[in-house]
Amino acid sequence: TELGTDFDWSADTSGTFNVNLSASNEYCAADTSFNLTIHPEYNPPADSVSICIGDSIQVFGQYTSSPGVYVDSLQSIYGCDSIVSKELFELPLPNVTIYSLISLTCVNYSPIVLSNVSPPNGTFSGQGAVSNTFDPSIAGVGVHTVFYHYTNGNGCSSYDSIQLVVDDCAESLELS
Repeated sequence: TELGTDFDWSADTSGTFNVNLSASNEYCAADTSFNLTIHPEYNPPADSVSICIGDSIQVFGQYTSSPGVYVDSLQSIYGCDSIVSKELFELPLPNVTIYSLISLTCVNYSPIVLSNVSPPNGTFSGQGAVSNTFDPSIAGVGVHTVFYHYTNGNGCSSYDSIQLVVDDCAESLELS
């Protein structure tokens, strides 16, 4: 190799190589030897993650809720750059509906079965909600919100609600 020119090294494997170079021109000649260490290439596999619509997640140190491909450049322990990517998918929320069969009941009436929901197999909550019933004696007189919560197979949750009115339904007696 002529002195003052570039020298390109290419290797398709990592390891430590003993390199011997000889260079000369019309004025001098030089020989040198050195060990060249080539570290393995680090290319982590592309990663993906899914979140429910409305959720957010930390990707490469930043919170995001937008689907897409996110890329970051990291440095390996040897000082080499590595490009990593993560694809973010958004999963749909379930469409949840609770239909009210009644909106008014009396405090002394029997519990009302809450079965007119879509999709089935969710859970009820709220004052007076017990399992899949609304018990007006537990709720007491007043306006009460009953929630129906549902989580789909992807782990995404949604809810709907109705308002039920509990009256004391006391008959008034008029004395003459």
